Amino acid sequence: MYGRGSGTKRTTTGGGMSAGGRIALGLLRAALISTLVLLLLEPLIRSFQLDREEAVVILLMDESASILKSSDSLRSQSDLRAWPLSLSESLQVLDVNLETFGFSDELTFHNLDHWPTAQWQGNQTNLETALAALEARFENRNLAGFVLASDGLINRGAQPEFSDHWPSTPLYTIGLGDTTIRKDRWIERVDHNRVAYLGNSFPVETVVQAQGMAELEITISVHIGSSALASKTWRPSSNSTSKRFEFTLPAEGLGLQRYEMRCSIDSREVNLENNRFPFYVEVLESKRQVVVISDAPHPDINAIVLALQDQEQTEVTIFHTTNLQDASRLLQAIEKADVLIAHNVLGQFFGASTWPQLIQANQKPCWWILSDEASQSSLRSMTQWGIRLEQSAGLSERHQVRVNSNFGLFDIPEALESACRQWPPMQGPFGSLTWSPAWSPLLYRQLGTLETDQSCWAVRESSGDQRMAVTIGQGFWNWRMRNYVQYENHKNFNDLVQKHVQFLGSQNKRNRLNVSAPKSIEVDQRLELTAEVYDAALMPVVGASIRLLLKSDDGAEFPFEFSARNQRYALDAGRLQEGSYTWTASCQLDQQAYEQTGTFIVLANQAELTSKPADHDLLLRLAESKGGSFCGTLDNSTADRVVTAMQKAGIPSAILHEQIQLDELIAWDWILWCILAMLTIEWVIRRRAFGY
Repeated sequence: MYGRGSGTKRTTTGGGMSAGGRIALGLLRAALISTLVLLLLEPLIRSFQLDREEAVVILLMDESASILKSSDSLRSQSDLRAWPLSLSESLQVLDVNLETFGFSDELTFHNLDHWPTAQWQGNQTNLETALAALEARFENRNLAGFVLASDGLINRGAQPEFSDHWPSTPLYTIGLGDTTIRKDRWIERVDHNRVAYLGNSFPVETVVQAQGMAELEITISVHIGSSALASKTWRPSSNSTSKRFEFTLPAEGLGLQRYEMRCSIDSREVNLENNRFPFYVEVLESKRQVVVISDAPHPDINAIVLALQDQEQTEVTIFHTTNLQDASRLLQAIEKADVLIAHNVLGQFFGASTWPQLIQANQKPCWWILSDEASQSSLRSMTQWGIRLEQSAGLSERHQVRVNSNFGLFDIPEALESACRQWPPMQGPFGSLTWSPAWSPLLYRQLGTLETDQSCWAVRESSGDQRMAVTIGQGFWNWRMRNYVQYENHKNFNDLVQKHVQFLGSQNKRNRLNVSAPKSIEVDQRLELTAEVYDAALMPVVGASIRLLLKSDDGAEFPFEFSARNQRYALDAGRLQEGSYTWTASCQLDQQAYEQTGTFIVLANQAELTSKPADHDLLLRLAESKGGSFCGTLDNSTADRVVTAMQKAGIPSAILHEQIQLDELIAWDWILWCILAMLTIEWVIRRRAFGY
C-alpha cells in the first residue's frame, strides 16, 4: 500500500503523497500491528506504590465520674477539655499524628472535636477492657508513645500492673483527679444472696470505709422502707481505715424486696451520696424440692446432686432403698417433691407396689436412670413406656454422646453441645435401643466416629402434668470431672442437669407468648428483651404485634412495642434509673389475648461515688515499668512536657511501605484510545492523499 510507486499518480480526489509521507504512514501501520501482536502475548506491567505511615501517639483519657470529684470541678473540666487539643498541636510540629480515646466501662474512639464538649460521667473505671481493645487496634502500628491520663482509681477488671495488653511502646502518664484526703465515710460494697425464702434468714455483709474520721462514731444500719431491721456502731481508730460488718436479716414478704444499707451522716463529710447503698433480694415461697431415690450410693448420683445444689432455689433429699430406716419419711418426701430422680430402682418393690406404680399414683415427674443390669433387664419386660431394649446377655459397651440438634423442649447452649462431644464415654447395654415417637431424644449414642440415631437419654411429655425422662447408662461423674479439667468449672455439666430437672418440674403447657428478660441490670446498661410467639401448632409466628408495659416502683409507666427479627422479636428499652420494675407483655393471637408478666431490678452503680484520693503512685509505677515516665498532674503538666519526654526516648521516623502490583497491559484504557486514534489518523490521511 505504501511501497515504491504506490500513490505517486494524481487521482481525481487526491493529489498523491511523497515518499516521506508514505514511509510515515507505513511506520504508523507497523506500530499498530506491533502493538496488537504485543497485546496478544498478554504482557504484565509491574508498578510500585509507596505508602507513608507517620508515627502516631495514643491518648487514653479516663472519662469516669471520679475525675471531677474535687472542690474546683469546673476549672478541672475546662483544663481537661483543652488538654487533648494542646497535645495535638504540639505533636503536629513533629509530624506525629494523635489518636484520642476515652474509657470508663469500655473503650470509645473520639475525634478531636469531641473534647471541647466532653462530659466525665462514666459509672466505672475498667482499664483492662480498654487496653484489650487497643491491643487489637494498634498491633503492628508505628507507635511513638502511649499517653494515659487517669486518676488511678481502677474499680473494674484486672489490675493494670498485671495486664498483658499494654502496647509495645513507652508509656507516659498524666495524673488527674484530686489527691487530697477529704473527710468522708461511705459504703464500699454490699454482699448478699440474690434469693431468699419466706420465713428464713439470710446473711448480708458490707464494707464501710472511713477517711479523716478517726474516733468519730459511725452507725451502720439496714432498712426496708422506713423500718430499720438491724444496726451496729463503729468508732474508726485511724484516719484511713475500713471494716466489714455482718447482718442476718429475716425474709419477709414475697417477691422482689428493696433493702438499703446506710451509714450515719456527719456534717463534715464532703459527699453524702455514698452513705446509702440499695440492694434487692427476691423472696420466694419455697425451694424446688428434688427427691433422689437410689438403691445404693453411686458416684453418678453424687455428681447430679452437686449440680443441683449449685442452685440456691433447689433443695435435694436423698434416700437409699437398701438402707431405708423410715418409710413414712420417704412417702412424705415424695408427696411434697416437685421432681423425683429414680436411680436403679426399676424392677424393685416398695411395699406391694412397684416404683413406677407408686410414682404414677403420686402424679410426680420423674427422671429414671437405669445404669445396672437389673434395672435394664426390667425395662426389657415393660411395654407401657414404649422403649425396646434388645437382649444383650449381660454385655455392655462404651459410647460417647452427642446432643440432638432438633431437641426443642428446652434450650441447649452451643457451649454445652460442643462440650458433650469431648466428655468421656458412657457405659451402657450392648444392643439396639428403640423409642416410640412419644419420646424426644436428648442425647444420641456415638460409637467412635459413627453417629447413630439411637438415644440413650430421652424425655416424654404427657397430656397431664406428669413428665418423664429415661437415661440408660452411667458415667455422669466422669463428665463432671472432665468438664472441670477442660474449663476449670462445672458450668456445662451443671447446665445440663439443672435445665433438665427444671423442665421436668415446670408446667406441661407451653405458652404461645414467651418473653425473656434479665433479672437485673446496672444503670449504665441497656434493657434488652426478646420474645417468641407460636401459633396453635406451636410453630413460630411472624408479624405479630407484641406490646410491653413497663412500670417502675414509683408508679410511672412506659409503653413499648417489640420489633420483628427473623422469627423472634426484640426490644431495646434503653437505660433506666435505679429501682425495681415490673413488666407486662401482651399479644393478640387467633382472637385470644395472651399475657406474660415479670420483674427485674436496675442496680445503682456506686463505684465512682467513693471519696478515695487519686492514686498517682499507680501511674508512676506503670510508667516506669513500661519504659516511659510520669509527666505530672494536669495542673503542672503541659503538652510540651509530654512531647519533650517522648523526644528523649526517641520518636520513630515515618515508615514507607512498598507495594508491588502486577497489572495486565491490555487493561489500560488509554492504549485502546491510542490505537483508535492512530487508525483514524491513518485512514483520514490515506483517503485525502490517495482518493476514494
